[in-house]
Amino acid sequence: MLRRRGVIIAAALLFGVGYAHAGWLYKGEASAFGGAGSQIVLVVNDRYGFGVRCDGGVVTTIYLTPEEVSEKEFENATAAGTLMVKIDDLAPLTADATPDSADGHLRVSAEFNDDLLNELKAAKHRVAVAIKLGDRIFHESTFVAQGASKALGQFISACPAAAGAKG
Repeated sequence: MLRRRGVIIAAALLFGVGYAHAGWLYKGEASAFGGAGSQIVLVVNDRYGFGVRCDGGVVTTIYLTPEEVSEKEFENATAAGTLMVKIDDLAPLTADATPDSADGHLRVSAEFNDDLLNELKAAKHRVAVAIKLGDRIFHESTFVAQGASKALGQFISACPAAAGAKG
């Protein structure tokens, strides 16, 4: 349920934003039952969205694309391809990616180590994201770094699973 809510928030921000480029946004929700709650930090660029979600003590990176897909395409999906993230001029970070559908659009999820959160928080200029399948790169997009430090600071402070990152 919490995962679905985070996806709905992300999709609403991604497809409901009336401008092409937005800074980073943080949304946190406390648990009514004393749990960790859920947090998401997201940035959008045209019709792409990139962010990090914290649900149930797990930090997951999400990448939303405009590619239309059906949920049936991913019923038995496991890791397929690689999610690549390059912050400023640093070396790209990569993680095995799992595809699925978010409101009829391709979403790719991956679990990175704390290096990603630290590098995102320190981003100065840009965050480039792409999906790699074999030797080919798909859905490459670049996002602004504006607001990343503040939004990631809030996220890291609120997400117990991100405790290893520098808050």
